[in-house]
Amino acid sequence: MKKCLFILSSILLLSSCAKEGCTDPMALNYDDEAKKNHGCTYEGSNVVWFDDSTSMIMLNEGISMLIFYLDDEALFVTDPSLYSIESPECGQESSGYILVDLGASIGKSCDYKVTDQNGVEIWSGVLNFSANNCEKVQLVW
Repeated sequence: MKKCLFILSSILLLSSCAKEGCTDPMALNYDDEAKKNHGCTYEGSNVVWFDDSTSMIMLNEGISMLIFYLDDEALFVTDPSLYSIESPECGQESSGYILVDLGASIGKSCDYKVTDQNGVEIWSGVLNFSANNCEKVQLVW
């Protein structure tokens, strides 16, 4: 009987000592030694860009500055003459690269808008961010 109690106690003690950490390899804080999932964190990104024809139209309209907002918070300001010929690579630190902390969630949607130097809204919509993924969004006039 004592032997059975000892074995049962040992099993309970060993199972309660499983190392806690993030067991999801997609997470920023993945711990390959963790046996019990606890507290994974994620991030997602978008690259927002426009081409030369959109740039030319904006410049002809007298637009000299673009202000990009995400959930009503100004993120960056850029010049409409700074266009891309093709979609930029994800992860490049450019004026159109947006990195969002997703916390424990693997996805998040955020409202965006782009205004000119006078506060006139040019574009608006929703950007979707998903864990370890980069979406490319072309803004077209």
